[in-house]
Amino acid sequence: SQLPQLSSQILSSMILNKEITANDKDYLNQFVNLEKLSMNATGLRNLNNLPDKLQIIQLELSDNNIDGSELKKLLAFKNNLAILKISNNKINTLE
Repeated sequence: SQLPQLSSQILSSMILNKEITANDKDYLNQFVNLEKLSMNATGLRNLNNLPDKLQIIQLELSDNNIDGSELKKLLAFKNNLAILKISNNKINTLE
């Protein structure tokens, strides 16, 4: 089977919408062997619709507008995630 091509369309969608849409999630979930996902400086305000079929080892979410209450959504990656970069967000507490 042919592998999907990661394009700038997904990044443009995130920057425009300031969130990961359901379509973005479906698209990213096609990359089942993806180990590193970088969504730095995309303006994300929440972590809704994070792709959930990935075995991500490194997740980069720096330079966004995410607050501490959103971090619980990262528990879906707890078994594989080794590197998490979340600097320069609106995190005041870990909830």
